[in-house]
Amino acid sequence: MPGGMPQPMPMEAGGGTLLSEEAIIVGKIKLTPDVRTNRIHVVTRPINMPFIRQLIHEFDANVEFAKPVTRYLKYVSAGEVLPVLVQALTEPGTEGGGPGAGGGGGPIPGASPSQGQGVRKANYTGGTSSLTGSESTGTAGGGTLNISEELSTQPVDTTPKAVTIGNSKLIADQRANSIIVLGNREVVVKVQKILDEMDVKAPQVALSTVIGQLTLSNNEEFGVDWFAKYQNKLVGISRNNSIFGNNDPRIPVPASSVSPAPVIGNGSIIDPSNLINFGQIIQNVANGTNVYVAAGNYLAAIVHLLEGTGKFKVMSRPTVFTSNNKKAIIASGQEVPVPVSTLTNAGTIVNQAAVAASVEYKNVVLQLEVVPLINSEKEVSLDILQKLDSLVPNGNVIISGNSVPTIDTKYIRTNVSAPNGSTIVLGGLIEDQKQKQYQGIPYLSRIPLIGAAFRATSSGKERRELIILMCPQVTLTKLDAYRLRQKWEDTTHFGPELDQGECQDCSKVESGKQINLPAPDIPAARDIN
Repeated sequence: MPGGMPQPMPMEAGGGTLLSEEAIIVGKIKLTPDVRTNRIHVVTRPINMPFIRQLIHEFDANVEFAKPVTRYLKYVSAGEVLPVLVQALTEPGTEGGGPGAGGGGGPIPGASPSQGQGVRKANYTGGTSSLTGSESTGTAGGGTLNISEELSTQPVDTTPKAVTIGNSKLIADQRANSIIVLGNREVVVKVQKILDEMDVKAPQVALSTVIGQLTLSNNEEFGVDWFAKYQNKLVGISRNNSIFGNNDPRIPVPASSVSPAPVIGNGSIIDPSNLINFGQIIQNVANGTNVYVAAGNYLAAIVHLLEGTGKFKVMSRPTVFTSNNKKAIIASGQEVPVPVSTLTNAGTIVNQAAVAASVEYKNVVLQLEVVPLINSEKEVSLDILQKLDSLVPNGNVIISGNSVPTIDTKYIRTNVSAPNGSTIVLGGLIEDQKQKQYQGIPYLSRIPLIGAAFRATSSGKERRELIILMCPQVTLTKLDAYRLRQKWEDTTHFGPELDQGECQDCSKVESGKQINLPAPDIPAARDIN
């Protein structure tokens, strides 16, 4: 071939080319890098120089590096998303990205999950002692003060974290809750698409709760019997309280029989939607102390029905929002002082024994904890814990000269599934109260033996059952949240006044007129479906 250029090698039978050093260059080649001057020293035949020069020019090209792209996150944490992005961008078979020079510290190895979640308390002793806490001190006079932090969170690390993946770098700015991408366009597009799928609003559940007290008579010993009288108002009922087994004479047995409804899991997990009528009560009775009723989709109508009888008294109507699979707590009660230690005869002051007592406060509350889990088709599984504390009347005991109250505790924990918007009734926590009254002629009624002829004694017995009605409502989109807001403002009839109650300069709303609510945010197309 003219010029002495190497001739191409023949093709293999399979279609491949036998590429070797002789097929590209002539003779040998030696490349030596000069790090000090950033040059490459080439020793080869002159015929190979154009090829080597072009090859070095291709490798020494300027790679365009895009400007840093910042993506602000709305619903997820930048520190939690960063490890997921690293795993998604790392090629299979390669090691994960390493932390950059400015990377912040992650979780401390071996650290206990409970660290940073403790409850800080400050106790004060009467007199002129000091108020001590974990971070401050002070002085006060008289009384007892108990300060506790019931809501504790993990300490937030706002130090930026940087991870290098190949020629790209990801920075998690936890203070601004954003992800900064330094890399080519391909990496930026991948990160943006991943964050579009992850940075979405979590579904929320509105738990509308009515806590009330149902008064029972002797013939209506359990709330389930009272509710059974209004079976045409209820979808179904299931009861977990029986001392007679399946032959409880206090439960009305209908003439018609139906097939039993399926029970999910053990006896304490019941699906109220599967209970069609009261013919299924007997087949689904299990041991326990709680009652579950699927009471339809209208919580307000059910409460009005109960109050209309005069036997149901509403104690509170809390409504809370919680995210999917997050705990919501509703509690109401009081703190009762309980002496825990007493020191006497430690010294004498003016011929009197010195007495020092240490007092703790015990919570006597009605506590309801709910963890909702949204299933398919807006069905909600509720993990419910119900705890009721009460002081036992005339139940104080004397310990070391101190009167210590007796606290009665009732406890229920179960899991139940319910459709979106349906009402669940929890009951079965019954309290008996006995009362005696004496009326008679003074002095004469107190004479032994013959005093009974001059007085009248009346005794009464009252049974009260704690009833909790709960209606879970799922809000998956902005439109759902807006409709729920409209519904509750129309129900409570004080929605517009909330915006003007504290504003003296705002225009007043005339009676009989209603302020139109502002238009909701335009939801995305996928939110409407």
